[in-house]
Amino acid sequence: MENKIIVEITAKGWTKTAIINGVEMKEVSKLTSFGATTVDGSFEEDENVSDELYDALDSLGGYDAARYIQKLGGK
Repeated sequence: MENKIIVEITAKGWTKTAIINGVEMKEVSKLTSFGATTVDGSFEEDENVSDELYDALDSLGGYDAARYIQKLGGK
């Protein structure tokens, strides 16, 4: 299986999925009226996520793009 990182951003939030050496790790975040919250998974607590991978995933963000889509009227 190919190593990859997938980011899906919608008006409701974002999902980051990393597949590294056949191991899938996922973190789901949802927008709230006060910002955003992680509702499923945690890269910070996942023992399969190295510090280097965590930094790469963290740099991908999601919040600003989700808010932009929301402002466009995305559902």
